[in-house]
Amino acid sequence: MPEGEVTDKPAIAAFVSNVSRSWVAKIDERLREINEKGINKKIDAKCGKCNNEWQTDVEFNPATFFVSGSSA
Repeated sequence: MPEGEVTDKPAIAAFVSNVSRSWVAKIDERLREINEKGINKKIDAKCGKCNNEWQTDVEFNPATFFVSGSSA
């Protein structure tokens, strides 16, 4: 967002519940652009308890982007 990162979960839920068709089209288009650029889809992860480190894939899937219960 131009104003900064949005972290207010109720505000995000309200947006997702009321998102217009035009916004869905904008999100889909942006996801297509990201996928066409072939960005690095690997991230380094580290367990906060045992400090184990590993690399994992990040999935850019618009079908699961707004899945209920996601912590992103």
